[in-house]
Amino acid sequence: MAKNLEKHIAQMSYSQIQKLLPDPDKILQRAGKGLEAYRDLMVDEHLYSVRQQRELKLQSMQWELYRSEAADAVYNLVNDCLKNLKIYELIKYILDARFMGTAIIEIIWGQKKGYWVPVQLEPKPIEWFKLKPDLSWRMYLPQNGAQNFNGEGESLPDYKFLIIQNSADPLSPYGEKILKRCFWPVTLKRGGLKFWAKYTEKYGMPQWIGKLPPGTPQESIDKLGDVLELLFDDGVAVIPADGSVEPMNPNASANSENYEKYLSHLENAISKAVLTQTLTTQLGDTGSYSATQSHANTLEDIAKADAQFVSEAIGTLIRYIVELNFSDIPDDLPKFVMFFEDEVDKVIADRDKILTEMGLKLNKAYFARTYNLQEDEFEIEPVKSASAEFAEGSPGSAFTPPAPLNDLSATLINAAVAKIQEFSSFDELLENLDKLYSALDVVKIREALAKESLAAQIKGSADANG
Repeated sequence: MAKNLEKHIAQMSYSQIQKLLPDPDKILQRAGKGLEAYRDLMVDEHLYSVRQQRELKLQSMQWELYRSEAADAVYNLVNDCLKNLKIYELIKYILDARFMGTAIIEIIWGQKKGYWVPVQLEPKPIEWFKLKPDLSWRMYLPQNGAQNFNGEGESLPDYKFLIIQNSADPLSPYGEKILKRCFWPVTLKRGGLKFWAKYTEKYGMPQWIGKLPPGTPQESIDKLGDVLELLFDDGVAVIPADGSVEPMNPNASANSENYEKYLSHLENAISKAVLTQTLTTQLGDTGSYSATQSHANTLEDIAKADAQFVSEAIGTLIRYIVELNFSDIPDDLPKFVMFFEDEVDKVIADRDKILTEMGLKLNKAYFARTYNLQEDEFEIEPVKSASAEFAEGSPGSAFTPPAPLNDLSATLINAAVAKIQEFSSFDELLENLDKLYSALDVVKIREALAKESLAAQIKGSADANG
């Protein structure tokens, strides 16, 4: 009984049926094509546009490496490795997994100052890799321009590949593909454009019909036909006195609106698949400021989700770097984090507020550099504590916060003070302020600020009601 608790029992066995797991993508199976069918979709200008929106929003975010509990040597090595990579190019490679289900990136390592460091990261075609029934990967390189999956393939060396998958599960072992949901809208759009081009060619210019009296000789009919051709090409023609020329179906061009609606519907479907909304590329004359803001907020939410997806993938690379270079692997590795610039401004402001209240004096040069200000735009005034300004007791007395509040803040304050004492001068502290910040737990700082603010409000209310 107990041994069944430690293993999977509700799982399918493919070992007696096949050596490799097929991609159960029904669209590709019915089309009789491989993943190139999805790559070909990117020729569509609307799909390319909405994908660019998603990629550019993610690339507009800043990144930072949080120290967590990692030792200085571990943090510094990982930070140097990431800074020496084309990090936003790597982010783009990782995001491909959202669209194709899986992204596989080969890591080229090199020696630098006695450490193994990633020198280059290069995406590889997904078609070169297959899953076995035990979900281990095998590599099948093309031979003489052809792909052969009959052999055993090659196993993947440790620390050599980053394999990123989007929502892989037993029903979709190769991951969920956004482009799968774009296949039919793009395919139908191509067909619609073909018919629209023919329709425009047929009805975009006036068509004419010539009329002759009954019994007109064939020779006269042929001459009128030649006249109509001249009228179509040049807009000028001479017709017989007993004939007439009239436009045919003058309102037929209005029917082209049906094609426009059809194509617009398909492009909306593409936008929804990639962005979950349709507004930015399909706003037309019906948009509004609130709708635009809603779309911008949704795009930002998508970017944050993509940033978390990227952070987890780069977390694997960080683990590789640490395991290749250190025998003592910390439980809490440095974390790659992405954020929007306006978010970090508030976090830094909260940090500076805490450090200032602890007695640290920040100069004008620091504020100008950190907050992008000009030094002649502001002045620094000494901050007077509330207890010093309004207290009526003895000069040496000071407000003592409740014990629970001290317990909440003590750990954070002691950690910050310990780090500050490592520096030999104030200038050295300013130069290493970012390193000090990365050593602090931002989440705990926010919780402490929130709870201290609440406690202050409660005490103030109690004192007022006295």
